[in-house]
Amino acid sequence: MQIKGLCGVTLLALVLGGSSLWAASGNPGLYTLDADFDQGTMVNVNHEEVADQLQLDSQPTPFEFIWVAASSRGTIVKIDTVTGQVLGEYWSAPAGRGRNPSRTTVDGNGNVWSGNRDEAAGNSGSAVKIGLLENGQCVDRNSNGVIDTSTGLGDIRPWPDLTDGAGGPGPGQNGLIEDAADECILVFQRLPGAPNVRHVSVDANNDVWVGGYPFVPTLFYQLDGDNGALLASFSAATFGCGGYGGLMDGNGVLWSASISQSKLLRYDPATQVGGCILASQSYGLGIDSNGFVWNALWTNNQILKISPAGVIQPGFPKPTGGSASRGVVATADSDIWVANSGSNTVSRLANNGVLLATVLVGSQPTGVAVDAAGKVWVTNLSSDDVMRINPATNAVDLTVNLGAGAGPYNYSDMTGSTLIAPPNTGTWTVVHDSGIDGAVWGFITWNGETPGDSLLSVTAASSSDGTVFGPTEVVSNGVDLGVADGRYLKVAVTFQRATTGESPVLFDLTILANRPPDCFQAVADPALIWPPNHRFVPVGIAGVSDPDGDPVTVTVTAIFQDEPVDSYGDGRFTPDGLGTGTTLAEVRAERAGTRKVPGDGRFYHIFFTATDPYDFTCDGEVRVAVPHDQAKAPVDGGPLYDSTAMSP
Repeated sequence: MQIKGLCGVTLLALVLGGSSLWAASGNPGLYTLDADFDQGTMVNVNHEEVADQLQLDSQPTPFEFIWVAASSRGTIVKIDTVTGQVLGEYWSAPAGRGRNPSRTTVDGNGNVWSGNRDEAAGNSGSAVKIGLLENGQCVDRNSNGVIDTSTGLGDIRPWPDLTDGAGGPGPGQNGLIEDAADECILVFQRLPGAPNVRHVSVDANNDVWVGGYPFVPTLFYQLDGDNGALLASFSAATFGCGGYGGLMDGNGVLWSASISQSKLLRYDPATQVGGCILASQSYGLGIDSNGFVWNALWTNNQILKISPAGVIQPGFPKPTGGSASRGVVATADSDIWVANSGSNTVSRLANNGVLLATVLVGSQPTGVAVDAAGKVWVTNLSSDDVMRINPATNAVDLTVNLGAGAGPYNYSDMTGSTLIAPPNTGTWTVVHDSGIDGAVWGFITWNGETPGDSLLSVTAASSSDGTVFGPTEVVSNGVDLGVADGRYLKVAVTFQRATTGESPVLFDLTILANRPPDCFQAVADPALIWPPNHRFVPVGIAGVSDPDGDPVTVTVTAIFQDEPVDSYGDGRFTPDGLGTGTTLAEVRAERAGTRKVPGDGRFYHIFFTATDPYDFTCDGEVRVAVPHDQAKAPVDGGPLYDSTAMSP
């Protein structure tokens, strides 16, 4: 922290002349304290672990977004869990292919993966990855400087299938993401031998396991979490269970239900050892903070508690307190929440299985998830809505309507609440109001640490109204921005964890919006010199202003005159000008001319640069006249001769 403080003082001394009292809005804007960082949006980063700086979360945490499979519509809907605003809606597969997503699983970067329950062409299933825009996960495929993506419910961008549609594995095959108009659709992967995908779960490497259903002869695939490439596979038929949905536990063990077989698959990819646990009507799965797996037994209206080693705990199964129990999730207090489709309720159970509360929700609830604030969300299949439950009151405090025919059918991880590894990437995004209409953006500076191969990267985009932003620009520390003028600047800092696990740290960030000084009204002081006594006269430059009220430093850059430095009747004194490189010019009080060769007076041209504290400049010129005599006005012949030159 002392190092951090010294860096901040150094930055301020350079940028602000030693002042350290600046608000996080206005011009310039300094973001360095917790309250400053709170003005932005944090995804996977925090200042709770170390105050007054940002770093990646050291533990996996749910996101402030929930991804809901609108199964009947064939789309995935993204919702802000704080406000309930629908932020986007996305196709789960290209046109003409099987969709009907029902399992949405969030990875460590906040992206969502989903399987398509109706995709079985050529005995191949499919999985889709949709990026979290707020964490910088989407890709500008058309290079227009912005991410073209859905902005709300019903704004579903086209995704035609422009290729032969022959099927086959591999990211980018058969048109797939290249055909998608929505640039947050990142991967579409075909899965040979794994039709009707229902199982989707994320492991500690942020890779994804997907499996089809029924289990014979389906395969499970491990997909690269970045690009969807096929990394590994195993056959569920080897064990005779699994594929209906599940999760990965903290030990890297895969758990997968299989309702028709009344069994639960427990499979360790590291050892390739697995087996089936008897679980009548095995349906939704959840995991508590102690690593115990909870399995709802659908029409049995019961729930199992199973140790990480696969042992059913004494006294279980126990009643759920509702009927047709499906989705399961655990809150941080290790209470268990179960969606009961038959009774239109969500049950709250203590960790020993005792019923604590029953919450009436919408029609036919299927899935439950926990958001970043610890609130429980439930998807209601038949009432086409999503509800948020406050555990403090055991009551619904928000309902989000998804429109007729949505059919939200989920009982998997919709928020990242079952993630088992800390995130590798995160972002902090802030919209900075300079308070200056048409502000000319200067530069962004920041102080941080990047241990190992960790990274901090910064982008910026400007706006006049704070809503519509122009193209995004990659920012270099302390280098002038190229974004368009505008009052607002959106700045996003991306954090990338080192391969050895260390997080980069952002200590502070300064945003400068500014306008250059105004040299147009500059005048010399004095503007006329008399008498011509050959003495040097100090000349100041007045009238320079700064539209932002910043102090301005004026520097003389050159002095010229319209008469030779040494000529007839000027006294043979040289040079005639002094002070270049300083703030004050000096010019000699003299002019040329004799009775035989009369002069018309002398004009000095003093050139200067005005600079504000942020190195914004303007260039100007002022004139000083020395009349030949008091009977007639001097005549300017232009800046012909260097006044600072010495005569031979």
